[in-house]
Amino acid sequence: MMEIRMFDERQDVDDFLDLFEISFGKPMSKDYFTWKYVENPFRIDEVPIIVAENNHRLIGARPFVATRMLIAGKIMNALQPCNTMVHPEFRGKGVFPQMNEFAIKEFQGTDYKIFYNFPNKNSFRGYLKCGWQAIGRTAWYWKILNPEKVLNAVFNNYVLRKAGGLLSGIYWHKFRLPEFQNRNVTIGFVNDLNFLERIFNDWRSDNGKIYTIRDERYLNWRFRSHPKKKYLFIVSQMGEETKGYFTLNIDSFMGMKRGTISDYLVVGNSPDIFESLLTYSLNLFQKRSCDVVDTWVFTQRWAEEIVKKQGFMSSQSIFIRQWFSNEYLVARPVDKESFFYHLPHMEWYITPSDADFF
Repeated sequence: MMEIRMFDERQDVDDFLDLFEISFGKPMSKDYFTWKYVENPFRIDEVPIIVAENNHRLIGARPFVATRMLIAGKIMNALQPCNTMVHPEFRGKGVFPQMNEFAIKEFQGTDYKIFYNFPNKNSFRGYLKCGWQAIGRTAWYWKILNPEKVLNAVFNNYVLRKAGGLLSGIYWHKFRLPEFQNRNVTIGFVNDLNFLERIFNDWRSDNGKIYTIRDERYLNWRFRSHPKKKYLFIVSQMGEETKGYFTLNIDSFMGMKRGTISDYLVVGNSPDIFESLLTYSLNLFQKRSCDVVDTWVFTQRWAEEIVKKQGFMSSQSIFIRQWFSNEYLVARPVDKESFFYHLPHMEWYITPSDADFF
């Protein structure tokens, strides 16, 4: 007999971690689980995880990451589903739809107001059938810093891999990194996340989008206390005024060293400030021997033009899209009857930090 219920923090953690390893073929540490779900400062009351149990055995889980967003000038609590899993023995038996339906009903009448997520092309249509609304396609942008290493990682063909060395010289002649030359802008590292919150407060008055609230509590939880990633924070100043920031991290990807621009804000959406921070970041990643650099700019068209100019390629390109499935941004109100905004018609501001996997 299957039962769908809320997660019990006292007794379900170990079973959840076991199910994760069975489902995804890799472990999740207890520290990471605790950071992501238990210590999340934006959860309301219970840990927002739905579980399916069959004869006292955990066979499915539908976890959510809680955050706060500004929507139409109002601060609202939001939930992002992630790490959804069903035990292989019970797949195709309706476990996922039942957990999904339970979640929608369970969170109605609470302070959670919207769901949003980044499904891949395989699950995108399923979300639409369940009442989610398409917001846009998450065009990932990648810049190659080491063509030889990338070709070695992507192709298993000896000739093509050898060609990487020859192509590197041609590539760098066309796409070599520009030097940072803006004399009116000073860029440097910061450790005090108050700097980033002040930039956010200056930026937020400039627009009426849907976006995550980046106060110091969020920044400390999302970046500083992350148990798996170490982030760098760079800020741009003009005189005494701080004009923007980038949050960066470095990790591995397909045997390559990967630099990611995880979050960014530029007061007034200034292209010059964004380009200065981007140029500085690219040179920093190159000095630290990164092979590729990536970010999202799909909700900021002005930024998209700049990254294209700097030699980034879209995940829609033939060369890049073989690395992963394309993703989408979808959303839905928790309670459609009491939510009076049409999410697809609103202007979203999304960076990689809004997804749980960056």
